[in-house]
Amino acid sequence: MSPQKKRSAVTLDVKKAIIEAAAKNNSQTQLAKQFTIPRTTINDILRKKDAILKAIDGGGESKRARIKTGKYSDLEQALLCWIKTVRSENVPITSHLLMEKAKETSSLLKIEGFKASEGWRMNFKHCHLITFKSNQGEAGAIDVESLGKWQQQVLREELAKFSPDDIFNADETRLFWQLLPNKTLAFKGERCTNGKKSKERITVLVGANMSGTEKLPLLVIGKSAKPQCFRNAHVLLNNTANKKAWMTGDVFKMWLENWDKKLKKDERKVLLYVDNCTSHPPKIVLQNIMMNFFVPNSTAMSQVG
Repeated sequence: MSPQKKRSAVTLDVKKAIIEAAAKNNSQTQLAKQFTIPRTTINDILRKKDAILKAIDGGGESKRARIKTGKYSDLEQALLCWIKTVRSENVPITSHLLMEKAKETSSLLKIEGFKASEGWRMNFKHCHLITFKSNQGEAGAIDVESLGKWQQQVLREELAKFSPDDIFNADETRLFWQLLPNKTLAFKGERCTNGKKSKERITVLVGANMSGTEKLPLLVIGKSAKPQCFRNAHVLLNNTANKKAWMTGDVFKMWLENWDKKLKKDERKVLLYVDNCTSHPPKIVLQNIMMNFFVPNSTAMSQVG
């Protein structure tokens, strides 16, 4: 007696092809012969064609055989439609936004007992093949060997001259306050584009000491010298302005000289490390601040070195 041949699962791709072929008036017998699938299986697929097409339209994996449905299928279908609509406009979707939308939708659908938990979120993403995607930038070239020598032979020697409380690092960061996230929930295989990015921004200079016990007051550089949001407000930061909201050599010099005066009054000397960008002029006369520069393109690695 010959062993029984094991039946292979029919993927969603094949099921879709069968449904499309049936729409062209092919009989079930013809379909069974064409796809080498039993007629009973063909009949079952055509009987469930609406559910199969719905699963495919909802992002079902083409190689999957079974249709996975969650406990809250109506809610999940509504969320899938929302994700498709939002992503068609290149709007990023975060996990937090998804959870809030799920809560809102469950309330509108009057679904009782639903909790937008981490477990539900993970299952939803796994079931519907949703992943996080992001656009990655490029880092500058770094000579790791030369950097290591500089850290061992120069940086350590300079740091040894000061207490960790008196060793500071300062750097600027750009805050694009109208910019959408560059990471989004998306279906596998989906091409992600962000569309035109907003260039509205401010520049913020932040600084802290090596021991983590002291943070320097923020310096905010915007386009307005007297922002409306600061009116009648007690602001715990310094602010200045220029047309492009950028750090400039003059602004950096002013900030350093003001800090140097305060340190002189406190009879305190500090070591400050910054990167060597053009807005950090090296020839600034300071009495209580010893300013040094990181090796080019090594700021991120030196900060944690």
